[in-house]
Amino acid sequence: MSGCHQEKLQARSLLNGQEACITFQIMMDQAFNGVGLVWNILRRYAPESIVGNIKGMRGLADSRGACFDVEEVNAQ
Repeated sequence: MSGCHQEKLQARSLLNGQEACITFQIMMDQAFNGVGLVWNILRRYAPESIVGNIKGMRGLADSRGACFDVEEVNAQ
């Protein structure tokens, strides 16, 4: 923000600060009992290349969503 950095900042996880990870949040309309439901939804609708790179899924306190990290892929 100060303009001192000349290079691009690397993505970091918001869950644990690990480099080269991007944190995503998924929200539901109704509460659920565990993150297994979120895993099932992701396996059904997201490509295996993404689902296979998911790390550290955690349910939200209100049981209406989850957060997880996906490794950043450089498209060059």
